[in-house]
Amino acid sequence: MERLRGKHTVLVLALILGLALRIVWLSAVNSQPVTDFDWYFHRAVSLANGTGYSVDGVPTAYWPVGYPAALALVFKVFGASVLTGKVFNTLLTLACVALSWRVALRLFKDLGVANSTAVIVAVHPSFVAYSGILASEPLFTALTLFASAACLLCPMRNRAWLIGAGIAFGFATLVRPQALLVPALVCLCARFWDSAETYRGHAGRAVLIVYCVVAVVLLPWTIRNAMVFGAPVFVSTNGGDNLLIGNSKSSNGLYKNPDSLGYDLSGLGEVERDKKAARYALRFVATHPGQVTSLWPKKLWGTFLSSTDAAYWAFQKKQGLLVDPGTGEDKPLFKTFQAVCAVWIPTLLALAGLGALAGWRWSRLPGTALVLIAYTALLTLVFFGNPRFGFAVAPFLSMHASHGLVLLVGRLKRKKASGEPPEASNSSEPLLTPE
Repeated sequence: MERLRGKHTVLVLALILGLALRIVWLSAVNSQPVTDFDWYFHRAVSLANGTGYSVDGVPTAYWPVGYPAALALVFKVFGASVLTGKVFNTLLTLACVALSWRVALRLFKDLGVANSTAVIVAVHPSFVAYSGILASEPLFTALTLFASAACLLCPMRNRAWLIGAGIAFGFATLVRPQALLVPALVCLCARFWDSAETYRGHAGRAVLIVYCVVAVVLLPWTIRNAMVFGAPVFVSTNGGDNLLIGNSKSSNGLYKNPDSLGYDLSGLGEVERDKKAARYALRFVATHPGQVTSLWPKKLWGTFLSSTDAAYWAFQKKQGLLVDPGTGEDKPLFKTFQAVCAVWIPTLLALAGLGALAGWRWSRLPGTALVLIAYTALLTLVFFGNPRFGFAVAPFLSMHASHGLVLLVGRLKRKKASGEPPEASNSSEPLLTPE
């Protein structure tokens, strides 16, 4: 670690740049919460006021409690307002910059990769825009990055790291239930791919420690749901709706209101609706496998290549009222931001793909980032395509894009210096030795 001292200059500059961009953005674009973002806001207010996680006095678990609960804690201290929520999300997106830098450094063992990853995440249009959108994605991404870093850094010599990872993964699961499988993926990747020297012989114990802590974090909410609904509920009751959105006779691969899909879900309680929607979806998958698989390309496109999401939600200017964005005096800014996203999103994905290929060919290729990207892709195929699902893996895509660029620059420099093709090697001497 000695050689890392004084190597944080680019990270600090990336954070300063990221903060400046977000201040300018929040000053220029007055995003207001609509649809589920507005729902999160009001549930957070309800929790902060002591009236519980409820709608019109009726307890709910339809959307996961994690983000509204975190927002409620912030509201309790600083007062409930949309601006307070924006400041909170801004800090979360900046935390993602620093955490991405740390994870990239641990995985790729190259300061150049870590530095360029931090810069990419700092200026990423979606991360800038979501600073002002009261969405759960920044919190989920920050928790996932922190927990992954904790698992990768010091797994067995200091179990506090694993306990910290379990706490973060537990809260991430309360934000997005599919996070439950992420600890196993990260720990197994660490054992067999990225940190074998520290996990050898201890992977099973590490997974057990993390999941025991995750269970403790989830237990109070699980008990609450059982008491409220009289039946076991894992985090939320919208899983059936989400499954039906992507697997029904009216599905198009992207989000659609579940009530518009042609199935009778009216008059049901949350738990009954959840189960019935899931049954409809599973029956459709079993009877129409060809139609289901034909939607997979569009689902993947909607998660990884759609560039309209951030602009659409950022330019909603009336709280609780969904309108066509960019139709007023802010139309030029809206169009400009759309154009930036339209170039940025596919370019980053293409560079990440090239980076993974270059890493496979020329260098050691870490597995954690690839596996988490693949896991997100798999979830997209199971449910439906949505750019918000891909938000959490944007830092990992940035890592591979940075790795590819560093490898290419390094090879070109060595080729120019030697006048002949260099031997296959890492882009630079490792700057971080395994802990």
